[in-house]
Parts: sequence; C-alpha cells; structure tokens
Amino acid sequence: MHCHPCFFSNGQSGPGCGIVGSVVPTRDGSVTDCQGSYIYTWMFTDNCNRTITHSRTVTVVPPPAPSFVNPPADLTVSCENEPSSAAKDLNYTNGWNKYVSYHRICFGDPYGC
Repeated sequence: MHCHPCFFSNGQSGPGCGIVGSVVPTRDGSVTDCQGSYIYTWMFTDNCNRTITHSRTVTVVPPPAPSFVNPPADLTVSCENEPSSAAKDLNYTNGWNKYVSYHRICFGDPYGC
C-alpha cells in the first residue's frame, strides 16, 4: 500500500534553524466486510527531541444495498394466457457499479494527508 507523505516545516531557514521534511504515516485498524476504519498517524522527532504528530481517521462504510434494475411488474392474465414457468433473470445494482453480482465488492484504500 502506498501512503502519501505529510510535509512539515518550522518556517525558519538558515544553518541549524530550518527544519523541513516529510514523513509517511503508519496505519492501524482494519476493514472487514466492506466496513471499518483506519487511523493514519504521521510522526516526526527533530534533532532536539521535539515530536510532532498528526492523526487522521478514515471510516469505511458499506456500499449501498442493491436493488433490482427494471423488474417486471405484476401481471393478471386469463388461464389460457398463463405464462410458462421459466422466469427471466434479473439484474441488480447498488449504484456504484453498473451491475454487481452476489459477491461483496469493496473499493479502494483511502489514505493521504
């Protein structure tokens, strides 16, 4: 997994005064069954043993529930027009993909500053 670095500076310049750099985060937490959370933590300690930290919580919510796409309407027919027992297959979607199957689909790994 690639995590974007956070940049830091003390706003100073010159020998021994400026502290500038970047640090990549650590990641804790987990996502199971398309939901959960991650905590990204960026930490830096300078030469004077001063530490700065920044944390970001990313909450992953499950995708929307699927719904059928253009399901057939109810129908009333006479007994001589009874339809065959073979039913059409239906497609369904959760709005994130064009069509999804019965398998769970999870997307991405959000990260960054």
